[in-house]
Amino acid sequence: MQIGIKLFSRFGQALPREARGEATIDLPEGATVATLLDHLDLPSRVKLITVDGQQVVDREQVLYDGNTVHIFPVVVGG
Repeated sequence: MQIGIKLFSRFGQALPREARGEATIDLPEGATVATLLDHLDLPSRVKLITVDGQQVVDREQVLYDGNTVHIFPVVVGG
């Protein structure tokens, strides 16, 4: 199945530079948000994840073909 992803801030580095933080990736049927995070090898410091505009509260949420996932890192500053 194909999932659209948009990675914000430093997470965009998980994709080729020319992707500019956006891509469509293939995942097996039944993949979860946690599967996607593992596939992208993102650090555990994820602040917010949305699937089709709805905040994810359980990383075991199953993804479906055509979903769009946005992933935001923890932001620190001073």
